Amino acid sequence: MSFPLYRIPSLLFYTIFGQMDILELAMLTACSKKSRKMVSSFVKISPFAEIDKESKNAVELLSHFLIETPLEEFKKLVTLTIHSDFKLIINIKQPDLLEIRSLIHCYSWNNGMTRSPCFFGSMASEEDRTYWWDPMNGMIRVIESLRKFFGLEITTFECEDYGKVTQWMIGKHLDHLVILWQEGTDLLDLLTCQKTLTITHAGGVRLSHLQALRCLQVFLENSKLSDFEIRGYLDTWLQGSPTVKILKVKSQIQFQWDRILEGLLPKDSFDWMGDLVTIRRADGKEAAISFGPFEFRMLLG
Repeated sequence: MSFPLYRIPSLLFYTIFGQMDILELAMLTACSKKSRKMVSSFVKISPFAEIDKESKNAVELLSHFLIETPLEEFKKLVTLTIHSDFKLIINIKQPDLLEIRSLIHCYSWNNGMTRSPCFFGSMASEEDRTYWWDPMNGMIRVIESLRKFFGLEITTFECEDYGKVTQWMIGKHLDHLVILWQEGTDLLDLLTCQKTLTITHAGGVRLSHLQALRCLQVFLENSKLSDFEIRGYLDTWLQGSPTVKILKVKSQIQFQWDRILEGLLPKDSFDWMGDLVTIRRADGKEAAISFGPFEFRMLLG
């Protein structure tokens, strides 16, 4: 049921809306199009000014989820991923339900595409297309709006080129960095991740790169690390130098594990269980290593 918005001075609207918190504003904007327009017009930090017109699906989805979910839980269940081709992906994890994926894609007016929103992927996914003369500027403004109103911070960056978005991300700390292109190894000194690094074309990743990493988890696909380099990484850990907590490698080259593990430690220091071995360091710390012809996984205890 809608309710009338009385004709009162604008200053009073500014004052009232300025004293409302995120949840109250979300509830108000969900009441009607008119109430949402009022919030957009009078809230000093306007949450919908940039993203409401074309990205209505994502905004409405987040608004309703915020209304139904405690704020602390909301922050844990909703993540924001950005892609180097001006895409923003909002993921909502719901216990015992399908994960909802909503996508906002910032296009340029100059690319000849239609303006109307369209659906993307499965029924659990939606795409909103926003159009800007400068997609980079548009993407930044969308991100700022999502941060100001919903408290969303960028958690994951998917990098496929060294373009404007990638350059903008330099110096920003991330929970998860995904490098999708073969030359992306050069970005390891520029883009820092605190938790997880995934490289899908890791042929250029060498032992020196691994030894310099300080994130918790590293996943390498299409790797060309040699037996010598894998052994060198194990020696790095045995010598007490910092290493990642979880390392998983999928290789293009078949590993020779008899050569990698040969003479690593006395035989009575190994616990053999098929393709799993536990290595103990001089200080008593352990590392579990699982391996196959083209795979390697190391988990620190």
